[in-house]
Amino acid sequence: MNNRINHLTFTQKIAVIIALISLLFLRPYAFGLVYSVVGYILLLLSSIYLYKTKLKTSYNHRKIGKIMLVFYLINSVIDFCIFLDLYHAFISIFIFFIIYMLLSNEDVRYYLFKYYRTIIQIFIILAIINFCMGSLYGVDSQLIAKDFIKTNNYEYSLYFPLTSSNNLWFFPDDIPLIGGVHLRQYFFFVEPGMVPPFFISLIFIIFTSNTITYKFLKIVLIIVGVFLTMSTGGPLLLFFSLSVYYLFSRKRKLSLTTLALVISFVFVSYYSYNYMPFFGKQAKMEMSASQAESIETHENILSFVLYQTIVIAIMSLIIMRYKCSKNVFITIGSLLCLGNLSNYILFTPLSTIFLFWDDTNSRNIKKSET
Repeated sequence: MNNRINHLTFTQKIAVIIALISLLFLRPYAFGLVYSVVGYILLLLSSIYLYKTKLKTSYNHRKIGKIMLVFYLINSVIDFCIFLDLYHAFISIFIFFIIYMLLSNEDVRYYLFKYYRTIIQIFIILAIINFCMGSLYGVDSQLIAKDFIKTNNYEYSLYFPLTSSNNLWFFPDDIPLIGGVHLRQYFFFVEPGMVPPFFISLIFIIFTSNTITYKFLKIVLIIVGVFLTMSTGGPLLLFFSLSVYYLFSRKRKLSLTTLALVISFVFVSYYSYNYMPFFGKQAKMEMSASQAESIETHENILSFVLYQTIVIAIMSLIIMRYKCSKNVFITIGSLLCLGNLSNYILFTPLSTIFLFWDDTNSRNIKKSET
């Protein structure tokens, strides 16, 4: 049953769309490397407008906001003590207040995630077309613009249809239909490894919602999108998240069967990460020296992001009690934490939005704060 009582006007929906577009100009998206000021301004203006024109109806938003603010402050202080960079240390606090204003209304949050899912589904369909064209014609025939985004650390070329990537992937030539060179699908993120935590989070949002139609088709589409990134962490996060969701869904009725399934998911996660054909860890390290160096680099700097992961993990466990969709929220929190260990996605605008996610519409729960 849909319990929404406050709908958005046309102008408010436009503001939500502007807020969503602005995310594409902020990290972890590649455009955020050079256009972050534009993105922050758009996101700030649309958030202020929606905050001023809509009632504050999000479930337990004040309690959740206060708890999140405390932990974001803790992260900023630790970050400043380590790196002595005031701007980067406290930008997450600025992000927090923007997202809090944006998502203090349930309907704004509902439409934001609805439009976001739609954009992601369109991107995945284009990625599938791109993969097929690469199989038929080769990636060279798809190149539109060379290094259309170029910084000291990252370079992206634009391919048809709508793919930003300079990273190629090789399937053995003797594999029917897919053998040969293909583009890794970035979906406009900074790195393809940043994609799975957010895409897989959408899978659980779709699976548990009573307001989304054609669930099976949409879930399959997103899983395909995860695999098109050729990310080592994709299978790991997918099976690990199943373990977390199932465990917290059955925590009141723990049994040997439940524990056995959870352990099996964890084992499959570990096996997939290390030994999955073509883009498991071992396959990547054997593929080229650059891939092996990339994996080693991520592992060597693990300690620098570990404290962020611990901060969000503790925060997620505390605010889970104030969420309606507890099982999905803790699964999303786990995905973001594990994804952060290799690709540093926490305390970005997109990860903050996902941490504010909840679903009261599909559960007919009375709004507790107005």
